[in-house]
This record gives sequence, C-alpha cells and structure tokens, in this order.
Amino acid sequence: MIKALIMAGGLSERMRASGAKTHKALREVASRSLLDHNIEYLRSHGIFDITLAVNRCEHDLLARVAHLPLIIEERPLGTIGSARNFAQNTETLVVLYVDNLTDLDLRAFVAYHCAQQAVLTIASHDEPFRIPFGELELDGTRVLAYREKPIFPIPISSGLYVLSNRAIAAIGQEERIHAPELINRLISRGDHVAAFRHQAWWIDVNDETALAAADVALARKPLLQATRR
Repeated sequence: MIKALIMAGGLSERMRASGAKTHKALREVASRSLLDHNIEYLRSHGIFDITLAVNRCEHDLLARVAHLPLIIEERPLGTIGSARNFAQNTETLVVLYVDNLTDLDLRAFVAYHCAQQAVLTIASHDEPFRIPFGELELDGTRVLAYREKPIFPIPISSGLYVLSNRAIAAIGQEERIHAPELINRLISRGDHVAAFRHQAWWIDVNDETALAAADVALARKPLLQATRR
C-alpha cells in the first residue's frame, strides 16, 4: 500500500515576511487552502493513507488539522526527517510539500519508481533561467557567437519524491535532515536514485506573488482537472 507524507513542518518564514499571519498550509488558492488542494490531489490518485508533518509551535495549524494523522515535530527535522516515522511497514512513501501545487500523474510517477527499482525517485522538470549577461561562445580567443541574456532550461527537483523502505531507513531516528542531504547520502553509498522527468504543471507557492500567480493559473486550469474526469 502506498502512503503519503505532506510536509508542513516549516515556519512559513518567506510567506510571513510579506505580512501573512497564518501558516502557508492554510493560505487559499481558488478558495481552497493549499493543504486541501494537496489532500485532494493525493486522493484523486487513489492515495488515502495521508499523514501531515507539522511543527509543534504552529498552534493555529494544529487546531485546523486535528482530524488528520499527524507527525508533530517537537523540534525541526528538516525537509524530510519526518519520513523516518514510516520505517516500519512502509514499502512505498510519496513525500510532497504543502506549498507546491501540481497536476503530475502520481500513478505514472510511482509506477516509474517501481520499474526502475530505485531506492528514491525525484520528480524533475526543466525550469528556464535567464542569464543576466551576454554569453560568448569561444574557440580559444575567437568569438564564434554572442547571445544576449540567453535562457537555459535547468533540470530541477519538483519537490515530490517516492521513497522505498531502504531510503527511509537511511534517515536517523529524530535526525534533522533535508532532502538534498538524504539524496546525496544514498548516492554516496551506491544506491540507485532515479529522476522522473515530466512536463506537468507545477508551481512553488512561497510568497504573495506566487500565491497570486497560482490563483490565476487555477482559474485557467483547475488543479486535477484531468484526473477528476
């Protein structure tokens, strides 16, 4: 059985820096909280065993999610440390972050992870980055081309992971660890870490600007539109 962990253990520092008083999990996009969007996203793909990781200091958030299975972090455990709680009786764990929205096909993602026999699989997409300078293509000192402020697609993590039990077991008990640290730990010991390349819609909602952009995007393309048909 596939289980899911929604990470909401951070303190929403970037969102609160712009004046928000509530945790980002409770901020609304298209009249629904980010947390509700993510729960519905998982359920629409047949994943109903859902746990939420929350910092113990977030009293307002804790009061709103008392109906959910919770991992209450007594101290910050990083961006993936709470996954250690699934070390027993969990073969496949989907980890996602409450401030990300996407319509990535989770079934295809998990199936790819299994087919690859990967210890951990990262959802990955290309994000365009503009270089703020003119790029020179050189052959020694000879200029072959001059491109002003070119845009390069860079493969990045989409903030969704599938962990096998072996990946979960690589996290120490009550260890504070971030996803990049865990991934590099697995790579360094020779484990197979795979990338699931996709072109799905995705947005990181971490400030007021991104919140407004997500509202506009969902007005044009409701989240999970394809999976709810």
